[in-house]
Amino acid sequence: MLENTKDLFNVFKIISNNSKLCDFEYFSTWSQLSNQEKLKKYDKDCCHEFNLFVYFKDKTFFDGVVLPFIQNKKEKSLIDNILLGNHDELKKSMNITNLA
Repeated sequence: MLENTKDLFNVFKIISNNSKLCDFEYFSTWSQLSNQEKLKKYDKDCCHEFNLFVYFKDKTFFDGVVLPFIQNKKEKSLIDNILLGNHDELKKSMNITNLA
């Protein structure tokens, strides 16, 4: 049984046989990184998937770093609007009339 993210990452490395995954091993130990290390990783690898990961795994980092970054983007994507809770923008982009 997989006990944590590190176990899951190790299984994925074995299954995929992709050496480039080692570049992203820090995701499996994210909670053990210092804030400075987290900022370096975010600066290097920032993307929607990274933002989603941080949203669910590190609310403090999300609120302090990712949220202001997304809020200040000139053009926000669907994922940005989901993370920001921009219901009006989501309605427009999805052509939905009733979204809570």
